[in-house]
Amino acid sequence: MRDLIARLGATPNLIVYERAASWELHLSKTEHLTIVVTIPHDTLEWFAIARASGREVWTDWADYYATNGETTESLRAYMASDIEHFVHTLSRSEVRVTALSKPRKHKYLVEWKQHDAWRLICMSPA
Repeated sequence: MRDLIARLGATPNLIVYERAASWELHLSKTEHLTIVVTIPHDTLEWFAIARASGREVWTDWADYYATNGETTESLRAYMASDIEHFVHTLSRSEVRVTALSKPRKHKYLVEWKQHDAWRLICMSPA
């Protein structure tokens, strides 16, 4: 995972913080929009939070566990690939936050622009 963190450290507008139990990647999209990715050192999971003007507008997480006999190493590789895809896609994409007029589960819609189309922001490349 340290190799991944080192590679991602070269991403424009991204600051990497190493904490006692995790890494935090802070990616500034605009003056008022930042996405924070938290990657625990010893757990096969990661979290992402989007904050607009200090308010949390989106959050998600992913965890990795064996379902068909995968090894810890292969799960770690899947996780690293997903994180790298998410950060690179996010760094290259325009992102918008829209307040929903009739919120149900969420108050905000957070989307990124990919191939000239707006899509919901997603941690999984699939």
